[in-house]
Amino acid sequence: MGDIGLVNLAILVLLCGAIGYGYLLSLRLERLRSALVAFGPALEAFCHAVDRTEKSVRDLRSESGQLASSRPQPLPNADERAVLMATLTDFIRRRR
Repeated sequence: MGDIGLVNLAILVLLCGAIGYGYLLSLRLERLRSALVAFGPALEAFCHAVDRTEKSVRDLRSESGQLASSRPQPLPNADERAVLMATLTDFIRRRR
């Protein structure tokens, strides 16, 4: 076998390797495509949830702005503060 025969054999081996690798890549890409198709509805639901969340945040900001612009509530007197603090302290103790 001469030099040309070895070169042809090397090209044939490399070509077979490249075809095998291409086939393996094709199988992996097909699995990826099927996974993306199966994942589509979940992704769409997530996008809708994000849109709803952004709308809720905008609504909360506008409500917050309206509350901030309204007149402030009077501060509680000393007796009301003591009752509020006692209630809060009791609530915290129960949570522990």
